[in-house]
Amino acid sequence: MKKTLLALLLAAPLTAQSSLVTVNSTADILNWTGAGTNQSTLVLQWNDAASPVSLAWGYRWNGSASGLQMLSAVAGTTIIREPAGGDVIETLSGADPALTLTLERYSFGDAVYSMVYAPGGVTRTQADWGSGYWEYSIFAGSFEYDVYDSEWNLVGTNIYNVPGSVLYSSVNWLSSPIGASPRMLVNGSWDAWSFAAGFASTSIAQPAAAAVPEPRIAVLLVVAAVWLFAKGKYRRAA
Repeated sequence: MKKTLLALLLAAPLTAQSSLVTVNSTADILNWTGAGTNQSTLVLQWNDAASPVSLAWGYRWNGSASGLQMLSAVAGTTIIREPAGGDVIETLSGADPALTLTLERYSFGDAVYSMVYAPGGVTRTQADWGSGYWEYSIFAGSFEYDVYDSEWNLVGTNIYNVPGSVLYSSVNWLSSPIGASPRMLVNGSWDAWSFAAGFASTSIAQPAAAAVPEPRIAVLLVVAAVWLFAKGKYRRAA
């Protein structure tokens, strides 16, 4: 039994990385963050020629939540700094230790600088501003936004009012006319961040499910030790 348990512990990291599930609905998402009756989906796409093209995380919540709150809750580490690599203003902790988010704080709000995903031996990352930008796309929500012409003159307002869906086949991506902070999530909404290399946008690909974070081996060993101790104690009592 001890040998079997040790084999399972050693195999756990490999198992966490081996699954690749296409997200046809939110039921296919493996990696969930938060708690609540509402659920939204986060899709990240680095456009780095690696496979899968995009990955999806799930986010549960109650009350109100913004797109930026979802992104920060999923990222294991969020670093907020001044522009152009300036001083770090704040560091936040989230759920997935493999994902690190760097934001730059401007007068108009926070902008995504980079998202580094390193779930093992593979690292996926793209930086912002120097060679492109992170395009923010959304599906579902209700808000009013200003419309500008090619010379940035205000020409009117539009209303976006689309219900959410658990099915990816219902998702119709919109390049968001508002930032991630004022973007309020609704049940069944989807948010996507796609790196636009050379400032050329790329269509969002149907995502695969991001793997559940690998359990740290130290934690696994503690659990195993407790389990073996409890089992031995039970045998002595019997």
